[in-house]
Amino acid sequence: MKTVRILLFIALSTIIVINPGCKTIERALHNIIRANVNSKLFTTQVISGTVVAGRLTLAGSTTTGSQAMTIVLPATIKPGTYKLTSTGSYLIEYKATSHDVYAASSGDLVITSHDTQLKKIKGSFNFKGLNLKSTSVDVTNGSFTVSYY
Repeated sequence: MKTVRILLFIALSTIIVINPGCKTIERALHNIIRANVNSKLFTTQVISGTVVAGRLTLAGSTTTGSQAMTIVLPATIKPGTYKLTSTGSYLIEYKATSHDVYAASSGDLVITSHDTQLKKIKGSFNFKGLNLKSTSVDVTNGSFTVSYY
């Protein structure tokens, strides 16, 4: 299995080097969503960005999908600072397990750049999240860079 992974990595690297015009692969390699959740680093490995019905959804999870971070905002969002609430236009949630999801109840979302032609967005966030049992998590030093489609 380890040999297969190494061969796949070499093949993907070769494609990128040989075909610098392969923007889809290149863009996907630079996507990241990460944050400290209760002071422990959480980094996503599987990331996607999509626009549906005027809403931009940035989703990242671990390779097993057991933990995830989802950011939902207007597709036309401009650089600036936005307040996070549980019912606003700017939503973030952290999924610790399939039965333990924390929605941002307060905090800040900062969009540092958003290029709608290249479809790439960068920003940062901090929030206090609550689950259905009113248990909380503190999410700090959050950041993201995501290319979307």
